[in-house]
Amino acid sequence: KSRTSTKRWRRLSEHWGSKMPKQRITDQSEIEGLLHEALVGHIAMCKDDEPYLVAVNFVYRDGKIYFHSSRRGQKIEFLEANPRVCFAVERVVRFARGPEACNFSTRYVSAMAHGTGRFLDDPAEKKQALTWLVDKYAQGDPYAPVPDRRLPEIAVVEITVERLAGKRNVDREQLQQH
Repeated sequence: KSRTSTKRWRRLSEHWGSKMPKQRITDQSEIEGLLHEALVGHIAMCKDDEPYLVAVNFVYRDGKIYFHSSRRGQKIEFLEANPRVCFAVERVVRFARGPEACNFSTRYVSAMAHGTGRFLDDPAEKKQALTWLVDKYAQGDPYAPVPDRRLPEIAVVEITVERLAGKRNVDREQLQQH
């Protein structure tokens, strides 16, 4: 390495330090905005002291998170056993590099929701949640609605959000901006 390169890396290392620049997000509308824009969420559940985490397509609306599933499977078994869930989304901002392994990181913004899930049984509620879900992913493209005859085959889960939290891992210069 050249002397200039070594000095540059030393300055970067001193600048970043060993701690990642993280900040809690206290603005609830910012956290909800992230829930609205994220395309994939991760739902964590627990049954008989066994954790389970799975990625799902979802929609966030009026303090509730909705997703659909087959009527059978691990998600369903876990939710039936324990309706308490944790739900997370994130947006990767960029990758950060540094002179040492401890300086490498990902800059991101994340949101986490704690709540209780319930299966929607009412066909009208189920159809409305599925419409919101498809509207999100169709992004304005036309589509045929879910036929009523298919509703019994589909499980739709509504998570009532009881607590929201957010965190950002950003460059130090950005901490003052938020």
